[in-house]
Amino acid sequence: METKLTIYVLAGPNGVGKTTVNPFFVPKGVPYINADDIARQFRERLGEINVQEIANAQALERMNGFMALRQSFAIETNLADHETWQFLIGIRGLGYAVHLNFFCVSDVEICVDRVLNRVFQGGHFVRQDVVRARFEAGLTLLRHFKDIPDQLILTDNTTESAICAELASGKIIKRVDALPDWASFVLAKNSSDQDTGFTSLDDVRRKYQKMKDQGKES
Repeated sequence: METKLTIYVLAGPNGVGKTTVNPFFVPKGVPYINADDIARQFRERLGEINVQEIANAQALERMNGFMALRQSFAIETNLADHETWQFLIGIRGLGYAVHLNFFCVSDVEICVDRVLNRVFQGGHFVRQDVVRARFEAGLTLLRHFKDIPDQLILTDNTTESAICAELASGKIIKRVDALPDWASFVLAKNSSDQDTGFTSLDDVRRKYQKMKDQGKES
């Protein structure tokens, strides 16, 4: 197990395949928190009711417990909201190293199809508009905050998992020659985000908050 106090973050849009690669990124013995897994356990006991908010609260309670005990832990998140990035910045101030493995694919429709396939197999549902919004917001925010993680791994999961680039505190230490477009976007300078559907980080926050206020969050 890692001796340095660390938070391991598996991130990426819904349907990208984060959970299946957990054992290859999180060191053995490090507790792993996934709000979706917690929600699934609630649904198995309570039936098909909306338990996501309860699961999110329990996940946060577990995270606070590990931080109080000064223990390393791992989380899974779509990393598509400003608040989660502020949490990662804050936990670094508590002495944690942030190791982030961000997964993405070449086309958001791959994620949409994978979520539908997951539902057919008994997994949890996420609205297609939510999947698309998180895909776009997640990449935009990662591009802006990519200097924050002590270690950042970009992994393409379009066909099979393949590491595209590794960064240490924003500095590229290795990368493949032929980057997928999404990884090229993340590694580009932050001088202009005009090639996305967002014009600024404030726009990301407003659009995502509006989606949640309208009850589209899942």
